Amino acid sequence: MSLRALTAEPYRILLTFGTLQLLATLGVWSLELIDRRYGLWLPMASGVTPGNVHGLLMLYGVFPFFIFGFLMTTYPRWLDAPALRPIQYLPAALLLGAGALLLYGGLYVRTSLLAVGVLTLFGGYLWAWWGLWQTQAYGRIRGRWYERYLNIALALGAGGIVLLLAALQGHPQLWPVLRSLGLWGFLIPILVTMSHRMLPFLTSCVAGTDPVDQPRGGLHVMLVLVVLHGLLELAGQLRWLWLVDLPLALIAAYHLHCWAFARCLRNRLLAMFHVSFAWFVIAMLFYGASSLQWFLGRPDGLVRAPLHALGIGFALGMTMAMGTRIARVHIGLAPVATAPVWAAFWTLNLAALLRILAEIFPQAGLSPWAGVLLVMALLAWAAHGLPLLLKR
Repeated sequence: MSLRALTAEPYRILLTFGTLQLLATLGVWSLELIDRRYGLWLPMASGVTPGNVHGLLMLYGVFPFFIFGFLMTTYPRWLDAPALRPIQYLPAALLLGAGALLLYGGLYVRTSLLAVGVLTLFGGYLWAWWGLWQTQAYGRIRGRWYERYLNIALALGAGGIVLLLAALQGHPQLWPVLRSLGLWGFLIPILVTMSHRMLPFLTSCVAGTDPVDQPRGGLHVMLVLVVLHGLLELAGQLRWLWLVDLPLALIAAYHLHCWAFARCLRNRLLAMFHVSFAWFVIAMLFYGASSLQWFLGRPDGLVRAPLHALGIGFALGMTMAMGTRIARVHIGLAPVATAPVWAAFWTLNLAALLRILAEIFPQAGLSPWAGVLLVMALLAWAAHGLPLLLKR
């Protein structure tokens, strides 16, 4: 491994740390699922429930690495600004990485390390956000909605980490709030905004692909509906979510149509982006169907299936697609998905499907197998991507 290569650009170190953290987090969660069925894993030292731990690690301990790694690489190009200097991204990456390690120490060794880990993570988050603000300040292109929406989402993510600190200090009633804030205020708005910005552009970069349409005002409407979902969820009004989720699914599906979904499937890497966004459509349809069952007074047969469609299919699928493209393009390789990456992507999709079926048919015992399959997919993807990130 070349330390100079690892630290040469923000995407290299942040995506490397993020990939390792993603594997560690999903490995821990897979062992937790196995322990639920077979009783083979160590109990956590903290008083935090496993479900809350999983949400904590994924929302605030994994995705910030990829989000900042992507934005620190693309902002200079989007905004016609100078590239970030090492002082703007190296301390951020190191603080985020140290915070992630301390989180595991707090979960399994000493509970007091949890708060220290979250504080360290928060320091890295703020440092990275400061680097993005500096890039915007020196950019020649200003006043666009994309950066405004991303800044709002990043601010809500910072607020979620503050609530996380408070929850760990004896306020467990905050866990549902910080989960909803992290998902519907931070992660999903960022992924939807980046998808809206990147998918038409990426489609136009592929030879032989016709120009695509970009629905005017579509991003504004989708983000409003995403936030409304979060607010209704926080208010406990699950029976009314279908009024938000079904229109959101239809609008997102219309965007896929305008972005030439069918034609884009001919290119593997481009297909990874479009299929991942299709999971967003599926997830919102699931959320709408689940809400309709509440509205009609029937038992919710989907349980957490919508969340897994959103988290595995959309969020992790889009992470795999963006990570693959960045790792290849920025060292001069063609933007293609090689056979191992393509196989890993569809293994991830199969894991998402199995995890959804595990919610609908809990007696089948599919959850551990879905977790193992997901880890296998990400290991195969990491085996291809990490050497690219460390290449001179």
